[in-house]
Amino acid sequence: MHPNQELPRITDMEKKSKRKIEDMPELEVPNGLKFSVLEKIREAEWKQARRRLILLKLAMTSSVATSIFASALFSRELLASDFWNIATLGFTDFGLILANWQNFFWSLLETLPTEPLLSLAFPLLLIMLLGKKYDDQKQFIKFNSLNA
Repeated sequence: MHPNQELPRITDMEKKSKRKIEDMPELEVPNGLKFSVLEKIREAEWKQARRRLILLKLAMTSSVATSIFASALFSRELLASDFWNIATLGFTDFGLILANWQNFFWSLLETLPTEPLLSLAFPLLLIMLLGKKYDDQKQFIKFNSLNA
């Protein structure tokens, strides 16, 4: 058999499959199917959007509670450290601070309680990020309710 010659079996199978496809009756889409499918998709998007909104509210609430706790911790650590004593020195002896401002700021930075400050900064950053997501979600719901 020549390499360019087709196998007769394959061409017969192709002809039979074409006949079967041609003999099939055309299926008609029932009335309102497109509308009902789009409506179900829209309802699923609404449920998902509401679920996201609830989760964002819960996450923001927990972040606010965490930031309140972290701010209490930070304020307690700030008052216990020498940071407050050195900072008040800046208000009482301003001339002395101007003469030695580099040493003053290094002393302030050394006594700053950084761990409680970072534990306060993280929930605040999270609140800002969640607030942005919450606003985006509210805009999505508002836009979709206008186009409904």
